[in-house]
Amino acid sequence: MERRSFHRVIIIFTAVLMAVLFTGLPKQALSQKRQSIEGEGGIFFNSYENDCEGRAFYAQFVYTWWLNKYTGLSAGGMFVKGNKLSSFWPAGDKYYTFDDSNIHLNAVGEVKLSLPIVGRFGFLVNARLMFEPFPFDVISYEIYSDVTTITATTVEFPYIINKGNKVERNSRYLFTKFNLSGIINVGLYYDNNTIRISAGYGRGAYDVYNSYKRATIDGHNLEQHIPPNSSRYINNVFLALAVYM
Repeated sequence: MERRSFHRVIIIFTAVLMAVLFTGLPKQALSQKRQSIEGEGGIFFNSYENDCEGRAFYAQFVYTWWLNKYTGLSAGGMFVKGNKLSSFWPAGDKYYTFDDSNIHLNAVGEVKLSLPIVGRFGFLVNARLMFEPFPFDVISYEIYSDVTTITATTVEFPYIINKGNKVERNSRYLFTKFNLSGIINVGLYYDNNTIRISAGYGRGAYDVYNSYKRATIDGHNLEQHIPPNSSRYINNVFLALAVYM
């Protein structure tokens, strides 16, 4: 399946599932069912040329309405911190490089499906839909000058920095188009009716460097300077703790 098609399938599946569950609820059903507050932490990773660039750390907090012991609906937010890209590119007598790691805030909607296996342990499937409610991002970059005698084909970039070249730092505001994304998580959980601990693996469509790929700086399309293996495919591992109310 093509990457864009996979991305659409994840988003459409999650959106339809949430819509069916919400519209099928009787009046005041959400307020009458068990509820929980959940914190989740994890790592997104991808097949970048530089493994460090392919990782991003996230923390998520959601409020969940449990329709029954098998199905829950969650809403909340997620904080994502992606690593700084090490890419650089020449332009005349200057070199450009990215300055800071990138940070994202996402609104999250989630459908939680649970299947008890034995005792208090069970199997879970979570379908997550998320978007950036503030669809603007800031890209920071540096410009190194006085490098007419140095080229990327003869020395490593850290050597250019150590030569003491003049540095100019700039920022650029971008519209991210809300970066609508979807992820499917599977895993195991332990539930004793007071707390719920879960861990697992996920696969979905989320691009940590979405903003970079939409930017043009001084006539340079930044998508050409992102590692070629970067894509909207994303993997994640997670650990979550929920407390029932």
